[in-house]
Amino acid sequence: MAVELGSRHIGGAIFEISRANPPFRLIKKLKYDFPRSYEPLRVVQKLREILFGVVREAGRVPRRIAVAFGPPLAECSVEMWIAPLGPGARGLTRKDLSRSFDGLFEQKQREREALIVYPTETFVNRYRLPFAPSPQRHRRLAWRPAGEYVGSQGSFGGMGLVGLALASPGTDCIIEVKPHDVRFRTFVATFSREVGVALGSIKEMLGGIPIEFVPLAAVYQQAMFGGMALRDVFLVDLGGRSTSLMLLRDGELRQYVSFAYGMENIALSVSSGEEESDRRVKSGLEGVKSRPLSSGRESDIMRDYIRGFLNEHQRLKVAEFVRTGVQNWRAEFMKALDHFYHEGPLPSQVLVAGGGARLPEVQNALKASDWIRDISFVDSAEVSLFDGKALFGGESLGGCIQGPEDAALASTIWYVIHEHAFV
Repeated sequence: MAVELGSRHIGGAIFEISRANPPFRLIKKLKYDFPRSYEPLRVVQKLREILFGVVREAGRVPRRIAVAFGPPLAECSVEMWIAPLGPGARGLTRKDLSRSFDGLFEQKQREREALIVYPTETFVNRYRLPFAPSPQRHRRLAWRPAGEYVGSQGSFGGMGLVGLALASPGTDCIIEVKPHDVRFRTFVATFSREVGVALGSIKEMLGGIPIEFVPLAAVYQQAMFGGMALRDVFLVDLGGRSTSLMLLRDGELRQYVSFAYGMENIALSVSSGEEESDRRVKSGLEGVKSRPLSSGRESDIMRDYIRGFLNEHQRLKVAEFVRTGVQNWRAEFMKALDHFYHEGPLPSQVLVAGGGARLPEVQNALKASDWIRDISFVDSAEVSLFDGKALFGGESLGGCIQGPEDAALASTIWYVIHEHAFV
């Protein structure tokens, strides 16, 4: 079972994998939209209700469940953790590095209320090591007896060697030079105390259900590199309440930044624009008003705008308001790019995912040359939509995957199928 926690919805798929043809059989697709008033804790509570209902309906626990999350459920970032070394250190073993990371994890866990961390790269004396703390060792849920903190550690996987003398084969010591500095590039997801405790309690509430809470960044990284063979790519995930930017270089996560401006904000530009236009776009939008809405009339208008269901007059009027919203989004996007300059030139390939990916105004903004030529060697970006079906040979998995709006769910399904180590 794969579950994706979006900013305004919970999506999921229950499926079977076999040696039959086709090997994937969709049992049930899940989709629950929740109102704008839902806070992160209420989202986790709804997730618990959904999982309990799935187990009760099926009469058994799925063999594996992965729940992918991102902002706004957690604050996500990439940090460089520096481990202190004693003055007498002459070399480092794998156990030394694991102990160093464990110590840093314990320290950070005391400083923050609840967190999940994934070490992505290890550096000694500023050189990159072909080693990361073991996925088997660190893919665990760490508990405090009083339930004050919930922590989990994992690994994004492969490490490469760059210019550091290693110890002789067959020895436990992986470097024989005197280490002055040990650093771990680490993806960190930080939750509020209430959300962390609620996530940790789901296992107990459901009787030890085999469930993994995995950052959406890890799911995307595995899917793009392992499933689509992409090594260097810049991902723009335009969700409901936020936008996430992610840099993959040599198949590994180098930077991840999010900002609180998404499709919901762009849609509200349409709503406020209507109010300024005599409270209604009288000649065009009355037909939309009569339809039942689940999350606000502006969202319904945006859906019809993206799908091309508005007449020409309606489309032109809504496009005027959308352009304003996208201009505001672009201003936040440009600010967020400041976090990527120290990572070197961005790749030319840009993938766009999320509910806002199909907006032509967003695609045009990303195809414009003014933003990327200041941070890359190319004059314009090669912008394409993240088609989740590409992970499965073009198959929609029984209609479960339709387009870039389902990229997160598609990546989570791929992760469940192909990643075997889990919490």
